[in-house]
Amino acid sequence: MLALVKVKETVGGRTRRSICPVSEAVVKRDTNFTALFDYPTIPSAIEVRTLKEPKSPKDLKTYLQGRQQLKGLVNLITPGVSYCKQLKFADLPRYKSTVVGMGNADLVGCTVTVLVSARAVYMCHFVERLHFPHVHTAPVPNEVKYTFIDAMNFVTGNQPQRGCGGDSLDKTLFQGGDGDNTQLYIMTPRSRATPDDVTSQEHNGEITLLTAVMRIHVPGAQVTTYNYYARTEGYPGLDNYVKGAATWEYDPNADGNGNADWRLWFEETNRRGSSVNQKVV
Repeated sequence: MLALVKVKETVGGRTRRSICPVSEAVVKRDTNFTALFDYPTIPSAIEVRTLKEPKSPKDLKTYLQGRQQLKGLVNLITPGVSYCKQLKFADLPRYKSTVVGMGNADLVGCTVTVLVSARAVYMCHFVERLHFPHVHTAPVPNEVKYTFIDAMNFVTGNQPQRGCGGDSLDKTLFQGGDGDNTQLYIMTPRSRATPDDVTSQEHNGEITLLTAVMRIHVPGAQVTTYNYYARTEGYPGLDNYVKGAATWEYDPNADGNGNADWRLWFEETNRRGSSVNQKVV
């Protein structure tokens, strides 16, 4: 089996690991994208149960750390492969929340996609070193590289699909038209050449292909792209469960009245199913 290179570091007595190394850069806040999301905000109905709204950056760090270390976390980190997981809401536990994320790993170059309807979620972690050909990092001995076509073939159930694991997409769960109001969220690194430009993308060609493929298979899906500022291993401020974080959570009783909802975190920003007018199952 392929060995995915992991870089470990110890910060404050706690070991963190990152899996997609990129060049070092200065922290910049994604203000244009943050404006589309709900953090920071005043308390709302969804805080009644587990999907509580953090009130400060410190609270947010504590909250996301707890979610990433949650027992039963659906972890998208699988050594040696890009990994996708599909969950049908009707099959999820009705007595507790479900969380999908990266565990103790930070995104520092990889791409995460979240396709979510009122009935299901399909979340993928595409490993930069494995499936993106233009990676400006030192080569790793004996490392096998694939193509982004492999990753797209895996999603759509075609061949070849080398270096991938998990679930292929069941598009019927996302083709319910207005009733599903399907959303596609893409978290991908900004260009290394222009990291201050919030509109730039390191892998523009691959993201364009990804968007086109998903629109063919899930017509009508609303696409939102988050171009994050990728940081290197050991970057100050990265080790806080916020920078480089991609976390999706679902609560079957989000408002305390038996109504379900989901929430997606990309770093400090978040969006809920209810905020995009989904009637979540």
